[in-house]
Amino acid sequence: LSFESQSLCCVDKSPWRDLSKTKFRLKKGDEQLDHTYLHADPPHHIPETISDLTYTMYRARCLPIHQLRSSVRDTFVPQHYPDSLAKLYKWSPDEATFEFYVTDSDPNIFYSRHAEMP
Repeated sequence: LSFESQSLCCVDKSPWRDLSKTKFRLKKGDEQLDHTYLHADPPHHIPETISDLTYTMYRARCLPIHQLRSSVRDTFVPQHYPDSLAKLYKWSPDEATFEFYVTDSDPNIFYSRHAEMP
């Protein structure tokens, strides 16, 4: 395992992330989580909102190319987008978009509609 993946693994060095804790908690620690909660109005644990650009990048595998061209850049270059869910997870600073957790609403979030982005 790489150093990066080890930092998100469980104590037993499993390649799977400990889902009993949020990615934010694993990466930044309890103290930062508490600070975020205590200094927000109203108090919450959500560290930040993501921009439309970031949201579009996270959903690039399932959005139409014309939308990527209008939201991200005019020229579509598949290598500029996450090509797997693992890479998408690494790109995400804290947590994934809510669609990743609510697959009942649209399971297609996990499938790429673009041959260039398997």
